[in-house]
Parts: sequence; structure tokens; C-alpha cells
Amino acid sequence: MAADTSTDLRRDLQCELPDHRLPLDEVGSEGLRGRLQLAGLDPLAVEVDISCSLGPDQRGVHVSRFAESLAAVLAGEHTTIARAARAACSAAIDAQGATAGRVRISGTVHLPATTPASGRQVDVPVQLTGHATIGDDGASTAGTTVHMMGMTACPCAQHLVETEAAARLERSGLDAAQVATVLDAVPMATHNQRAACDLTVDDPDVPLHLLVEVAEHAFSAPILDLLKRDDELAVVLAAHAAPRFVEDSIRAVLQAATGLLGHLPPDTGIRVHQRNFESIHTHDVSARHATTLGALRTQDRAGEAP
Repeated sequence: MAADTSTDLRRDLQCELPDHRLPLDEVGSEGLRGRLQLAGLDPLAVEVDISCSLGPDQRGVHVSRFAESLAAVLAGEHTTIARAARAACSAAIDAQGATAGRVRISGTVHLPATTPASGRQVDVPVQLTGHATIGDDGASTAGTTVHMMGMTACPCAQHLVETEAAARLERSGLDAAQVATVLDAVPMATHNQRAACDLTVDDPDVPLHLLVEVAEHAFSAPILDLLKRDDELAVVLAAHAAPRFVEDSIRAVLQAATGLLGHLPPDTGIRVHQRNFESIHTHDVSARHATTLGALRTQDRAGEAP
């Protein structure tokens, strides 16, 4: 005779008292997947992490409710990925009866671009991450991170090559004016890095095209999957004409933010992290900075570097 399990199925273990009545900051699900519709873009495959607070009198969260609440949010269209993250955070808190929560939604969009010389149409992948938190007091934050790849050219090595070139030209018999003419006409070699820039803006409504435009200032030149010979030449020449250290890249992004994001409130948080994948070292170089738009504007007016 089969055992009657109906009573066990109705028992809600999650709502029982825990052995140790301690509150927890975050309990949730990581790696949930779905498709997100952002206005003006193709449906985006996303990965989502959701968590919420847990009180001292509840043993556990109802894990299925995270997936249910997320599915309801993903069923609609959203203006930005940060707005979607905020909606998912609010829905998760309501579903769990929690007081605080956190959501992270990430996916990759492919934006149209044109190769610099041959004019071919290509796609540029941009990784988007929307993040949102809602605190115990009801205060919420939401923003977006864009992750972009580009190319930088090292100014230090280029200076060394230029110095060596000048010495060789002088030894060949050219005078100072002739050396200067040659150096001005001939691109100077240097080593290059593939670089990754992460730009985070703590505002839920910043359009994607503005975030991308700001982040693009991190690079000496763009990188593309498709480059014909004339495109390759154009990219390399452009990079060598605008060499920069990783520090230069961070400052260029922050300077661009003061102009392109000038309509945002002064307390808007801005965070930039860049990692340059070195070609002549076994290690990489990186830089990061966190500030607000108001602080950047103040520094800009004072003539200081951000």
C-alpha cells in the first residue's frame, strides 16, 4: 500500500524556524537564464543573479519564486537593462516577503559598425550588465555597466623608437631639420595592447549609445572581427597616432563623461576599470577610479586631472 505523502508535500520547511535565528544579508539564485526585450534591440539572451534578505525567523527562501518573478519581468519590454534589473529586484522582494534585494542581469548586444577603410558592415559585441539594489529602508539604486574591447598603443615604447630613429638618421648624415621632417612624416612603431574597459554609471535611464560613446574614449583605436588589408592599415595608423597609457585611458573616459553625461544629477556615481593585456610582459596593467559627476565637474573647473 502506497504511503500517504500529501501531508509532507504541504509542509513548508522554508517557513519554519531555523536552528540558529540569525538574519542573512543575501540568499538567492545565480545563473538564471532568459531572454530580455530592450526597446529598439533584438531579444537579448541574459544570465541573472537574484538575491534577497532573509529574516531570523525564516529557515529559507522559496527558490522557485525567484524564477517565477523573473519570468514575469522578462515577459515585458524595458527601456534599459538597469530598469529591468530594478523591476526584477522589486518583484523578487515581493515574492519572497523580504525587505531588501539585489539583482544582476548580464548579456551581450551586437551593435552595427563600419570598417574604417573598406566600409564593410560588421557587428561590435558589447557586454551589458544591469544592476539594482533595494535596501531595508526602501532606498534603491540601479545602473548599467558596459564592457568593451579596444586597442591601445604604448607611448613609452613609441618615444624610445622615435629617439632611436632620430639617432640613426643623424648618423646617416641628415641635419636636425631633415630629421624632424622624416620623424613627422613616418609613423613610429610601438607595441600594442588589447584593452578591456568597464564603465559603470549609476543611473537607470542612461541610453546605451551614450554609455558606448563614453567608453570608446578608452582606446587608441577600435578593434573589429573583420579587417581587410586597408582596414588593418587604418586601424594600426590610428592607434599609433593616439598612443596612451592605461592611466590616460581612464582619464579620457572620465573627461568624456563630464560632457556626454552632463544632464545627469551631480551625485550620479561613475566607475571605470580598464585592463590592458600586455604584449611585451607576462603581466597586464590596469587602472580604476570611482567618483561622481559632480566631483568630476568640480575638478574640471579647477583645471585638475580627474
